[in-house]
Amino acid sequence: MESANSSGTNSVGLSGKDKGLYDLGTYFAQLVRWLHASLSKKTDGYISRHDITIRAIFLLNNVNYLLKRLENSPLLAIIQRCQPDLKSKYEDDFQMSLKDYTR
Repeated sequence: MESANSSGTNSVGLSGKDKGLYDLGTYFAQLVRWLHASLSKKTDGYISRHDITIRAIFLLNNVNYLLKRLENSPLLAIIQRCQPDLKSKYEDDFQMSLKDYTR
């Protein structure tokens, strides 16, 4: 799992409310990464690695759900304070699964 400071930013120099929001964003970013890793592992465990279409559909469905929930949540603004590229990473994963599915 990535470290909380992998985006090149950290909470050093922040105080009070800003530090609290940064730490909360870091925590939620770690939860989102854990959830995505868990979904990826489930595809390896439950779905035949040879059936790329089923794997892609599973990931498309779940990553899309995760993205939609983040977009409709005030948590995204908090997460983006410490991990500004988190959403784009999952959008890229969604596009990769879409390509796998359409092949």
